[in-house]
Amino acid sequence: MNIERAIARNRHHMSKAQIGWVDRYDEIVHLVGFRMVTPSEFSFAEEVGRWQRDHGLNPDGIIGPTTWERMQPLLGQGLGGGQRLLQPPPGPQTFAGARPGEISVDRSLLGQNREIENGLFLASRNYLQNGDLRWFFALAHATITQQINDNIGRFQRPNALIRLNLHFAQAFLRAVNSLEGEEWKQAFRVCQALQRGSEETMALVGETEICAGAMADVHIFIDLKRAIREVGCIPPEDYGNVLIFVNRGALAALTALRGQFIGAAEAMLQHLVAPLLDMEVKVWRNSVYTEVCEQPVPDPQSGFMTAQ
Repeated sequence: MNIERAIARNRHHMSKAQIGWVDRYDEIVHLVGFRMVTPSEFSFAEEVGRWQRDHGLNPDGIIGPTTWERMQPLLGQGLGGGQRLLQPPPGPQTFAGARPGEISVDRSLLGQNREIENGLFLASRNYLQNGDLRWFFALAHATITQQINDNIGRFQRPNALIRLNLHFAQAFLRAVNSLEGEEWKQAFRVCQALQRGSEETMALVGETEICAGAMADVHIFIDLKRAIREVGCIPPEDYGNVLIFVNRGALAALTALRGQFIGAAEAMLQHLVAPLLDMEVKVWRNSVYTEVCEQPVPDPQSGFMTAQ
């Protein structure tokens, strides 16, 4: 079962504009086995999957049309008429907007993020020395974290953003230490297979970028989504402005990868390649925020374009 997909689809299907089972959430929770406890979205999907398996359905954890049709005749058993035991689990907390500089930066949190920054740069150097394709992704992540740290006072909710980045980056560091799930292991297997097929010197450009893409897919659609749910929804303006730094991280890694060819033409690269990277990264990142926080992400503000 893909838990992340199940959670996303359940959020979609429970809407009154879709299947609309949100009004009978209490009865569904009771039906799948919970008693007087509001489950997390993860636990809910897991128990729905178990219920589906017991009833001969595809155990994907999603209450879609087929599962909903099978559930409806069974709902309400054991609940008194109109009795309401539970409330749907709350969504992530939302941080209200503020004026940049209005909220003091927590220096302890910033110090932790600096440690993450240094750890990612160190990991990138070590990977590169050992011919490990993961150096590219680690360098991009390190540069993004550095940019956030250097410009943290520009954000409306600096401490919430630091917590989000800590959660997000620590997931990657756990993954490289074999402490994360099967999705990361699969991404690393892709990188290892590409690495075996590369030349003895630095890996070919295409192989490195494919490895980074496999890792980014897991990191954004699983780790970032989980980080937003657990830390909360930072103001959409802050989220949108981070895109500038994400783009710079990608450019830093790309310049390092192809530096012997384009190092002297980085200014041209900014104009020609940045819009393409911006479009791809924006679609990925913004879709996650919009899904979890149910808010659109605005374009980066002009002041962030000149941030150092």
